Amino acid sequence: SIDFGISLLESLGYFIATRQEKLRIIYDYKNTEVVIDKWPMINPYLEVEGNSEAELLAVVEDLGYNKTDAIITNTDDVYLRDNINIFDYKELVFNQEDQKLINELMAM
Repeated sequence: SIDFGISLLESLGYFIATRQEKLRIIYDYKNTEVVIDKWPMINPYLEVEGNSEAELLAVVEDLGYNKTDAIITNTDDVYLRDNINIFDYKELVFNQEDQKLINELMAM
């Protein structure tokens, strides 16, 4: 559990620097991972992870996109596109509206 993990790390002298929640749904597809990420304060986004650019582009095209639609970035930069610096937040957690949406999606 998260509580046990926190307790264990604190007993070893570690402390919580930041807390970030996210919802991640992962699909295996053609030797890649197709990931839907939902983080607080931003819209969900699709991530494709694989071993080669050729594999990634093939999956991107299967999903109806093309190479110019794809970007290589990290979550920090996704937030910055919405003018949000995640390092300004000690806790980045879902609000009630997000949590309601997540609960509905998970019930499907």
